[in-house]
Amino acid sequence: MMNELNFMHENISGIYNYCDRWCEKCSYANKWLLFKREAERNIKHVLRDEDPNDLKVFSKDFAESFQEAFNLLSDKMKDEEIDEDLNEMVEEELNDFIDELKEETSETELVKDFHRRYKDNLVNQTEKFFKDFYDYYEKINTIFTIDGVSSVSADYKKLQLEIAGWYAPQIHVKTRMCLLSKKKLVKPLNQTSREVELEIFNVNCRIAYTGICKTISALEEISKFILKNYSFISDLLKQMNEIKANFVIEYPNVLVYKRPYFD
Repeated sequence: MMNELNFMHENISGIYNYCDRWCEKCSYANKWLLFKREAERNIKHVLRDEDPNDLKVFSKDFAESFQEAFNLLSDKMKDEEIDEDLNEMVEEELNDFIDELKEETSETELVKDFHRRYKDNLVNQTEKFFKDFYDYYEKINTIFTIDGVSSVSADYKKLQLEIAGWYAPQIHVKTRMCLLSKKKLVKPLNQTSREVELEIFNVNCRIAYTGICKTISALEEISKFILKNYSFISDLLKQMNEIKANFVIEYPNVLVYKRPYFD
């Protein structure tokens, strides 16, 4: 079997930083090295009749992945000239990282305390939608069979439910991350840290907003498939439209920021 590492030039470096993690639906999956390596490894397990969850097999896979990463870094360092300025920069970044690790415990406690005391309306809205949607998930699935429009294929109905189901928890998680980044950006940060945090903030906002729009579209489609008027579906759609409006008010830059490759 041809090793994917022989085709590094075909991959897009860092593309995973901008995606919504739904690899099965992504048109760029074949441009992501890790996704292709995992697929390659799974094929090998099938051919060898191996269980990837077996501890020995898993340990072997982990060791191989670690060795591959080490080899790639070694090759990179051989190809590039390492000068004193770069060494100083690496040392400075390492020291900053160590300092951040020392503050991690106290910062984690501050984050927990922040969420306990500061009840963010948008975070609460996305949490409520997430819980409400999964309360009705199986019911919607059943309704498709009982009161569904027969002319619409079962696969298409299932797809719309999958879309809403995939993004419901992610919207909530990403909205929380947006809030945390927003609070971090208020604090004094060095230039590099600020640039990284701002990019993380913009990406998370955009992923959340994209998920909101896709969920609204899926819920609108679901409402078309059902012959009877079920109030809880209308309520879910109303909730998500309110979330969208509030999200734009809270994070207006989401309308202009574009993720590389995905927007």
